[in-house]
Order: sequence, then C-alpha cells, then structure tokens
Amino acid sequence: KPLADEFLYGWVPGNFTFRFPRGFGKKLHPNSGFLLNMHYAPSSLTETDRSGIRLTLEEAKNIKREVRTFILRENDITNKPFVIPAETEKTFYISSGIIPIDLSLLTVQPHAHLLGKAFRAFAITPDGDLIPLIKIDKWDFNWQTTYEFPSLIHIPAGSVIYMEGTYDNTSSNPVNPNIPPVDTGYGWRTVDEMMNLIFYYTEYQSGDENLILEY
Repeated sequence: KPLADEFLYGWVPGNFTFRFPRGFGKKLHPNSGFLLNMHYAPSSLTETDRSGIRLTLEEAKNIKREVRTFILRENDITNKPFVIPAETEKTFYISSGIIPIDLSLLTVQPHAHLLGKAFRAFAITPDGDLIPLIKIDKWDFNWQTTYEFPSLIHIPAGSVIYMEGTYDNTSSNPVNPNIPPVDTGYGWRTVDEMMNLIFYYTEYQSGDENLILEY
C-alpha cells in the first residue's frame, strides 16, 4: 500500500521546527501511523533514546489550503550514475520533467552529505522565464535548513524545475569522511551521498503571489 504522505517532515543538522502559515496544513487521515527514519552514531556513553515527534494539530475545518510534498531525487539525475569518483569534483543535474499543474511553493530544502559543495535550483516557465528558487555557493552539512519563501512562488503549468549539485570528493575537502578519498555513491549513511530537493507546495490560486502569509 502506498504511503499517504512520503515526506511529512525531515530534521537534519541545522534545521528547525516549522509551522505552516495560518490556514495551510498537511492532511492526517484517521488511524494514520508514522514511519520514522532515524540515524544513529556510535557512542561510548550509556544513554537513553529520548527521540520523539511533536505535531501542531488543527481541525480540518480551519485548513483552507492542503500542503503536499514534491521531491527531486537521485533517480531524477540526468547524467547518471550518481557516483563521485575519488579525487574528483563532479556536478550532477536533475530535471523535474514538465509540471502538469500550476503550483504555489511554500518552502525548499536541498539535502546532501559531507561531499556537497554547491547547489542551485530554478524553474523555466513555458514562456522561457527563469524563476530562481535557491542558490548555495558553499554547502555546509551542519547547517541544512528548510528555506521559507517570503511569499508563495507561482510555478506555472508546463514549467520545468532544474537542480544542479556539485560534490567535492578530493583530499582538499576538509570534511571528506574518507582520507584517502574513495569512490562514493548513493546511501543513507553520512559517509555515503544523497542529492534531494524537497518542496512544500499547494495548488495555485489566483493572487497567491500577493498573499500575505500569517503564522
């Protein structure tokens, strides 16, 4: 059975709690269950796991706009395979394909591990206009976050979203987890790599570009 929501929220180093604007929210169906993907590291201390989930809930009648998640990931890379050879810098490219409906974007969250160096994403509309979405010139694994747009970003139907990610798998990368470097590909461990771009969006309504978001 498919997941009702593939990505409810993700905490990574440097991220923060997030609340949707007033009147916006994700739908939780009755009797829903949660799947939590946790990453642990070895520790010499005797510790108790105090992990938990805290949600801010609102009755459905108070939510006017349903928020959904749209993810670009390693399977969407156009210059596969997703492998960064040892002692190289390599740039990968992702294309969303044609967006079938008008979207209003609330947030964007890029994700990579220690070899990440630089990222940018933008949309090209059917009229050829460029919509900048995010640009990070110096990636820092310890300061990943969910970037909130100051106002909703309208992505017209027929647009394509592109992402570019550059990775540094050389000995000169001070946070390279492998010295000497080794060929590195996709994986959930910190010593592996990932390339994701995660959006919260809602279906576009006329005037969204000028909507003042209330939190």
